[in-house]
Amino acid sequence: MDTSKNRLFLASLFLIGAGFILVLVFGYLEYAAHAKSVVELKKAREASSRLLGGSPVVDVTEPVALKQSNVDASQKDLEELKTHIAGLRASISGPAESRIEGNPKTTNTELSSQIKQSVDELKKLAADRDIRFVAQATDQPDFGFGRYTHSPGSAPKRDFQKVDQQRLIIEFLFKELVDSRPAPTGEYKTPLMLLGLAREPIESYTLIPEGKPGAGTYTVDGSDMSRYETEEFVPARTFRRVIKDKEGTKVVPLVDTVSFRLKFVSTTATLRSFVNRLRNSGRPFAITSVEVAPPAPEVLRTILAPIAPIAPPGAGAGPAFVDLSGFGDNNGGRPKGLPPKEERQLVIAEAPSEFTVQVDYLIVLDPKPAAPEGEPKK
Repeated sequence: MDTSKNRLFLASLFLIGAGFILVLVFGYLEYAAHAKSVVELKKAREASSRLLGGSPVVDVTEPVALKQSNVDASQKDLEELKTHIAGLRASISGPAESRIEGNPKTTNTELSSQIKQSVDELKKLAADRDIRFVAQATDQPDFGFGRYTHSPGSAPKRDFQKVDQQRLIIEFLFKELVDSRPAPTGEYKTPLMLLGLAREPIESYTLIPEGKPGAGTYTVDGSDMSRYETEEFVPARTFRRVIKDKEGTKVVPLVDTVSFRLKFVSTTATLRSFVNRLRNSGRPFAITSVEVAPPAPEVLRTILAPIAPIAPPGAGAGPAFVDLSGFGDNNGGRPKGLPPKEERQLVIAEAPSEFTVQVDYLIVLDPKPAAPEGEPKK
């Protein structure tokens, strides 16, 4: 018996069997793929039928179908929504030409020089307009920048543009306060004393990262604020708003703010005019709080001492006077037949109060464009 022929025959049978099994496997895979395609096609046809047939929408009586007219209407609604959002952003931040923005190219050296110049100019303005400070020269306000004006050679270490923006806003706020004092009536001048103009020390802030207590809020690092309590403060109330992103891992600011606090002694008329001037300035200011308190006795003595309370005859609107010349014996000590001498004495004057006004300057942040698909998020 020839064993070589048997081996050849067995090998041929094995190859034929293996080929048959491969055909069966490939056939099954093709059938499975075809069945899957049929299921997916069926789902796609059902979805297409639902879109073409229409889907129920809230506040719409008939189902909304995927038709060209509806596509056009949706596109129009989208454009109107974008316009509405742009209008909301403009109403919060104001027109571009009226916004107060810092110099993006300023350096710490330039900023230090500009801060000193602004403080000197505002103090000169106060002297020219008879705006009082507190009695002690060492306690005079430095308009929010005492940390740098009291330390020669020091300057902000970061956020130069934001600090420069604060400098410009402080100039605007103080000038508005100065112009808010009512015009003098005769010899009577409404008192105005600045006790402090404080700012938010944003260049010293650190954002608490996610996963730690107080995440999403700010803390002050490396700054002793107790030395400059009339110059710096952390606002308890603010219009700053943040949200979580879609993944819930990152804080996304919607509206940023910088806060300022003015403390001054004057009359209600000055406060009312100041608030109205800010409201009508066209700039994105928001009053977050107003506190009223009686001034300290030493402050009241300082602010009222140099003021002349008597107005000449015929003065316009001002403090109320009453004619007391007709009272007393012998016609007030004058010969009969002569007209009484007109004398006016101040009997009612609006007492000054201490006002603390916190102001937020609103900044609407531009949304970052979405990253293209396939690119990692930064």
